[in-house]
Amino acid sequence: MGFNLQRNIIDRGTNRFPFAAFRYLFVILFFLTPDIVQAGYLDENPEEVFSSVYDRLGVLPLRAARDPFIWLRLEELKREPCDQKSVGDLALMLDKLGYRREAASGLYRFFQNCGAPLSALQKSVDIYLKLSSLFARCCV
Repeated sequence: MGFNLQRNIIDRGTNRFPFAAFRYLFVILFFLTPDIVQAGYLDENPEEVFSSVYDRLGVLPLRAARDPFIWLRLEELKREPCDQKSVGDLALMLDKLGYRREAASGLYRFFQNCGAPLSALQKSVDIYLKLSSLFARCCV
């Protein structure tokens, strides 16, 4: 006859269909998604993933290649082999991380393979000169 608040709360708690359906959907998606998810810069071997880039620019040390910024530049160079901005950013970051020789040789090989720009050759020479001046200071 009247409104029974306690009974309405109990009846609502017994209807678990949406929660159960969500749980089953989650379990199904959990087991199906590992095939869809791609490995990232920490899981894959850069020498295998970027073999075409390494053939053109030279092999990078594993520690440098696993840097997220460098990984993205390598992906860009894999898609666009003569992307001047990507190779410039890659060389700049390698220089900052202390891989000056790899940066210089990569720029030089980029210039050889793509034929341009002259700025890549100039940056390469500048980095090589930094290396030689560092060597001259430490050994004189």
